[in-house]
Amino acid sequence: MHPVRVKARATAPGRGAAPIAGRARLSPLRQAVLGAGAIVAGGWLVVVGWPAWTAWQQVARRPDQQLTWSRVHVTQPPDWIPPRFVPDLLQARDFPARLPLTRPGLAEDLAAAFASSPWVERVVSVRGQYPARVEVELVYRRPVALVALPSSEVPIDGRGVLLQLTRQVRDAHESSPRIVGVKSSPAIVGQAWGDPVVTHAAALAEALSPHWSAWGLKAIECPNSPPRADHLESGEFRLRTGDGSVLLWGQSPLSEHPGSIPTELKIARIGQYLKQFSSFAEAGVPQQIDLRPLREITRKPLPASGP
Repeated sequence: MHPVRVKARATAPGRGAAPIAGRARLSPLRQAVLGAGAIVAGGWLVVVGWPAWTAWQQVARRPDQQLTWSRVHVTQPPDWIPPRFVPDLLQARDFPARLPLTRPGLAEDLAAAFASSPWVERVVSVRGQYPARVEVELVYRRPVALVALPSSEVPIDGRGVLLQLTRQVRDAHESSPRIVGVKSSPAIVGQAWGDPVVTHAAALAEALSPHWSAWGLKAIECPNSPPRADHLESGEFRLRTGDGSVLLWGQSPLSEHPGSIPTELKIARIGQYLKQFSSFAEAGVPQQIDLRPLREITRKPLPASGP
């Protein structure tokens, strides 16, 4: 998980990130609070003294200072995020349905709650606003492939982190890459799979995802062992197409072998091949297309029994 930078600034309506405790246009109640010994720290008021504490409690109980779940706004979730993402998360983390915006540690607690979600790759910021409202800027995890298991399929992101298979994920990624041939068992949702083969396959799926549907690709076949920096022919991946052809891809985009052809070049080669021949198969005959040679790709018909 990336480090979380928390920005807990309460802001005035229509003023962007201007502190609500600015010098201009303070209400009589706020003037009383500040005059009684209030300290403004990072946009959050810390009040000292008994009269000030009484006034502070009055402020905290005001309706415009009460934060509800519906007023916690996050970066627009993509299609694959469940529709009740925010309330379900806050409920699971035992957040009260209503709490004062001035509660100590509120921004940090919200940041920790969202960082714990498997759908969140990174919490960028948490900002409090007046009237009670919180803006949470998030970077979401994106499913890039479905890993085929003996009895199910599970989604992973581009780093091999296991995600939940929800209806939204299935609907949004019906034509996503399928990764086959994985021998290991999945990890806990929200954590990396832990298998280097899956990590390399996820990187390959992410690199190919912009072209996957248009090129009619079907599956990524995994090797038995991950690529090795000292052995070019180890850990080689293959791609299966919808017309039955096989593309010998070689090592993944994460390969550190100096003899491995860059991913961008292999993608360009596929594009040029399809521009020239229109499809991977020739006259309906599936082909074995080798993208690994340094000079140019080669192809030959597949035997009837397959490779």
